[in-house]
Amino acid sequence: MSHNSLVSSSDPARSDDLLEAAQKRWDDHPVNPLNWPASKKWRIALTLSLVTLLVGINATAVTTPSLIIAERFHVSDVGFPNSYWPVTVWNTGAALGPLVGLPLLENFGIRTGYVLIIYCALLPFVVAVVKETRGPIILSSHAKKDHSLAKAANEMAHPPLSKLMYEAVTRPVHLLCTEPVVFFLTLWAAFCFGLVFIMTQSVAQVYSTTYDFSDPASGLVQVALFVGETFGFFACLPQNGYYQRSAARNPVEPGVPIPEARLPLSVLASLLGLAGGLFWYGWGSFPHVHWILPTIGLAFVGFGIMVVITTVDMYITDAYTKYAGSAIAAVAFGENLFAAWLPLAAKAMYTNLGFQWASSLLGFLALTLTLAPILLVWKGESIRKKSRFISEAKYS
Repeated sequence: MSHNSLVSSSDPARSDDLLEAAQKRWDDHPVNPLNWPASKKWRIALTLSLVTLLVGINATAVTTPSLIIAERFHVSDVGFPNSYWPVTVWNTGAALGPLVGLPLLENFGIRTGYVLIIYCALLPFVVAVVKETRGPIILSSHAKKDHSLAKAANEMAHPPLSKLMYEAVTRPVHLLCTEPVVFFLTLWAAFCFGLVFIMTQSVAQVYSTTYDFSDPASGLVQVALFVGETFGFFACLPQNGYYQRSAARNPVEPGVPIPEARLPLSVLASLLGLAGGLFWYGWGSFPHVHWILPTIGLAFVGFGIMVVITTVDMYITDAYTKYAGSAIAAVAFGENLFAAWLPLAAKAMYTNLGFQWASSLLGFLALTLTLAPILLVWKGESIRKKSRFISEAKYS
């Protein structure tokens, strides 16, 4: 038996001291992502933002040629939007992929995932710029060169591949089915993401019928959603400052920001942006009302969508730290599933209920789903204490 193993087995206090020293060395180590220069963090963040933008464009752009595809293959939309099936298939695939892929990235690294999924044209750029950002992966790699980090790396070592694959498939589903926080926030975010695709269907129907817009003109109206989402993005920036300042008033873990500090802006955005914008969009859609008024309502909807989806991702990441990949996978599954299937009902809903009440129905759903973040703002701390997953997810 080696000297090190004798120390570990016969002197637990000594072993704990070694672990604490190794952890302290890692906390201060320059390769720790938390210690990277701001320029490096921004370079990686902007590159991954570009990747995300391209994926988002691909997700919504596939809706554009649906009518051309329908005409080419003689597919009729009378009675049912059959031309939307390509979008449904695309988003269903997008729902299933992260369900397995994101949990694996918890153990094999974020960089690997982006290299595997990115378009080949950008592959050299991503490989050159994007470095691994997941601490345990970097620690494991550098522990081979710097043996003083080995103790901390062993604490974070991942289990065998067979177990990882099993957990990759089951953990997101388990979180979605057993964690109320994940379930209700997924419903909230999925509704918002589904709205993006519902609007691709309803805007064309509403503006062509009410204002006699052509298909290209109706498509331009959807720029209002983008404008609202842009305002939503910039509105989230001061919210981050409020979140960081919450660390000073955290009685449970002093110095650690409170996850619920992420939520206040999203509650307002859901009430005024989502619900208010949907009511505005619906009840402004009359021939005698100028087309710009319902379009402004769409901008409010875009604002609410951006703030809510961003908030859910950040809250889930903060609350389920170690299992953030699995929790986000559950959210992404719900988002893409709603985006795939909800819009299939849009045409029938807007036809049967009328433009005003169809949008109002969506507005009432937005009001109902806003109860989830309100409850978390009120009782979030006690809810997190009762969650086994959240307790296990904390890094020591």
